[in-house]
Amino acid sequence: MSETVHCSERYVIVKVANYLLVNIYLPCVGTADRVLMCEDIMFNVCCWKERYADCKMLISGDFNADLDSNDEVAMTKYINDHSLMRGDLFAPSEKKSTYMLILHWVMKVRLIIFYFLIFVI
Repeated sequence: MSETVHCSERYVIVKVANYLLVNIYLPCVGTADRVLMCEDIMFNVCCWKERYADCKMLISGDFNADLDSNDEVAMTKYINDHSLMRGDLFAPSEKKSTYMLILHWVMKVRLIIFYFLIFVI
């Protein structure tokens, strides 16, 4: 049995059995107040986790950031502070880019911007 817990412009939370499944779409580079928006979204997601403390949570989606970079929304501190595990680190040899940017038709940049984050506590 499933139920929609919350639905907003940037994230959706669905409860399936004992799991909260969160799909996130964080703002991209160049969006006004990007960092503030990301912090607000992640704070709200954590509030839902506290409300459903008996559930396990899986966060996935388009983070619009390379979590291995120094991007200001790479969320390294957030991931560590909230005991999250990055799904892509379970099998590092299997990491594949999820986004390719072509710059001036000369250079291709491959990034991973779609992730799974799992609460390990």
